[in-house]
Amino acid sequence: MVASQAVGRVIELGFDGLYLLSLWLLVIGQNRRLGSLEGQARRAARALVLAFSLLALGDSAHVGFRLLGLAHGPLQDGWIGYGALATAITVTLFDLLLVQAHQHLNQGRSGLLPRLLLALALLRLGLLALPQNQWAAVVSPQPWSLLRNLPLLLLTVGLGWLYLRTPGETQRWQRQVGALLLASALCHLPVVLWIQQQPLLGLLMIPKSLAYLAMGWIVYRRLASMAPISSP
Repeated sequence: MVASQAVGRVIELGFDGLYLLSLWLLVIGQNRRLGSLEGQARRAARALVLAFSLLALGDSAHVGFRLLGLAHGPLQDGWIGYGALATAITVTLFDLLLVQAHQHLNQGRSGLLPRLLLALALLRLGLLALPQNQWAAVVSPQPWSLLRNLPLLLLTVGLGWLYLRTPGETQRWQRQVGALLLASALCHLPVVLWIQQQPLLGLLMIPKSLAYLAMGWIVYRRLASMAPISSP
């Protein structure tokens, strides 16, 4: 049993390290491609690059503290919870910045949905500030974990739907981003509901992380030719 736990820690350490390295490399590459864009395309691209930069910062805090905890044995360090708070804030801002980028790319023609997503994000950020979250704990208590994560899940699903609805063959990359956002929410839901009873569900965060890396790669590839949808 001890040997299997040690192997599991090594695998998690390796994946987390590779994930962070890959994410930061994408962020550096995205920032280098910003310079050639102007106007609405630049504003959209800047929002996207800032989104992934914040995601990398938040995940560095979360994963970094988790790496330290794993390296020193059982996850008892209360700082791991504060790392989770950092990524909880930055992933919410990530979604908001993707809403902003979509508005720039689509000339603000998305109807009421972006406003609803903004309301969900503000609700989520307000819930994160309440003491019931017990951020010093490694695993947050239920039902509060569900209450604070439900707005985020709805925000991510709504954002995925927003991107999936983007018309035009040249905007297929936006629909790909939308599908990946929905996939990440699908992986996140069982973790939110049952992680306290089934800790192995935490493994679903691996495909969730890979979905964000795939989004970052799509954005990196499209930055050089990014352009808003033309007005009819």
